[in-house]
Amino acid sequence: MVLFMAGLECRDCADKIEAHIQRMPGVNGAALMFQTKRFVIDCDPSKAGEIEGEVRRSAAKAQGNVSVSRIERGSHP
Repeated sequence: MVLFMAGLECRDCADKIEAHIQRMPGVNGAALMFQTKRFVIDCDPSKAGEIEGEVRRSAAKAQGNVSVSRIERGSHP
């Protein structure tokens, strides 16, 4: 799953979100590229919705004005 984190301006916040998501059950790996605002998450497909929801909650707590959207294969935000 690839998410776009529009409005993410705090590198420390990005690091905290990434670390939190990496610890979630069902997540095999996660990397948030601060420069491109892309969050690549390798996870159990059955947990993808739950994980995406937690990314949204974590972003709102960490920084507030972050909009999270899923990037579908073949599209570019």
